[in-house]
Amino acid sequence: MNVLRPSALAAALACAVLCAAGCDPANTAASDEVTVVVQGDRRELELQEKSLRQREATLRDEQGRLDKRQLELDKVRAAADVEQRAQALQTQQEAMPKMEAPMHHKATAHHHKKAMKKEATPADGASQ
Repeated sequence: MNVLRPSALAAALACAVLCAAGCDPANTAASDEVTVVVQGDRRELELQEKSLRQREATLRDEQGRLDKRQLELDKVRAAADVEQRAQALQTQQEAMPKMEAPMHHKATAHHHKKAMKKEATPADGASQ
């Protein structure tokens, strides 16, 4: 779809009005009036177009700032996640000796019990 810019649209409208008015002297005053109106509309459209371009530039700049801020927040969030994991690992590491002591005691008792049992029962080959 071919879309005319506002300034091109105003120029095309002015040309069409002038062509329609023709060269008739009676239409010259009406033609001049239409030309003035079209020129005013054209200036207004140009101002609107300029304002729109400025607003687009402002929005692009703002989007760039927002993108940078999002990256900063993502980095902070990732750092916080790493810190939280590190703290969890530290807590687990600190709890390990407390958990290992009872396990070591049980293993030692089990080994001692096994050794006592082995001494109490004669070997299969010795009894025959």
